[in-house]
Amino acid sequence: MNLAKLTLMTPGPVEVHPRVLKAQAAPVASHRSESFRELYREVTEMLKQVYIGRGLVALVSGSGTTAVDSMVWSLIEPGEEVLAVSNGVFGDRLASSARRRGAKVHVLRKPEGQPIDAGEVAEVLDELKPSAVLAVHNETSTGYAARNLRQIAARAREAGALVLVDSVSGLGGEPLEADSWMLDAVASASHKCIAAPPGVSFVYLGERALEKLQRRESTTPPSLDLKLSAEYSRRRETPFTPPVTLLYALREALKMLLEDGLEARWRAHLEKAKEVYEAAARAEASPIPPPEYRSATVAAIHLKAPRAKEVIEEVRKAGYLIAPGMGELREQAVRVGLMGATTMPQVRELAHHLEKAIKLHCSR
Repeated sequence: MNLAKLTLMTPGPVEVHPRVLKAQAAPVASHRSESFRELYREVTEMLKQVYIGRGLVALVSGSGTTAVDSMVWSLIEPGEEVLAVSNGVFGDRLASSARRRGAKVHVLRKPEGQPIDAGEVAEVLDELKPSAVLAVHNETSTGYAARNLRQIAARAREAGALVLVDSVSGLGGEPLEADSWMLDAVASASHKCIAAPPGVSFVYLGERALEKLQRRESTTPPSLDLKLSAEYSRRRETPFTPPVTLLYALREALKMLLEDGLEARWRAHLEKAKEVYEAAARAEASPIPPPEYRSATVAAIHLKAPRAKEVIEEVRKAGYLIAPGMGELREQAVRVGLMGATTMPQVRELAHHLEKAIKLHCSR
């Protein structure tokens, strides 16, 4: 089957609505023009509504990983003590980025998809006194939603640490409130829950993060420097040429999200996830995380047999593309993206074929 005809239900990129694709086809504008400044203003103001915060949003050209690295390299100094909490591949990547920055990284590591207890984090914080805590809001590798992120952030704030969050696959699909949860910086991207094409990412910066940028003594590569990006953002510009047409698409995707309503989008993701989790249960396969931490945006299903390739191929024959697990779970899990412009009938059809595929290839 022609890959272009498959419905994308991977953990990103995702299906993009025709309205968004049409918006992307607008003529390219100069990034130093007044029309671009208005585009920048609209995009960042809408993003603040999605973040539920009154801080500053800096746009970054690149994938979600670029935003995460810019957050880490801009807000952590070489030699600083940092605590990373992780139960998956992207938590490990956060730790790796900080380590490459030259920080002294301490990792509180749990098995894949298993809960990270806020009390345990507090115990480590009392002993370590780090400058920052790094956490993942929605772990794309295991379908784990950190539903106690607010409690973890509160403990970090009590210890005087900045809270730096990767919400690449969470923002817009899983509840998150940057200011009321006391999150100092949150990185995300266009091509997951917001349902725009890939290529634009962004970092929310709260008051404490902005203060840290001003105090920072070390340098960082200009393309990753949020201090520089924040200065330009205040005048509604980017330091370098951005992917202008992708920003048109992002603006339209954000308009659609806010037309639906943020909480309505959260509920819609939950409803889609329910279909997939119930199908997995009928096939006697289990999501990786325990029930209260199962993501609404990425369903990661553990298989009884290491037959992920066969399950993915069977689902592909029905017209849907899903993804294997990551890391040590690559052959033992499949991941379904519940983001993007897919409809409930499509999700139900995908769930039906997923159930059949798991029963066919992984039953004992």
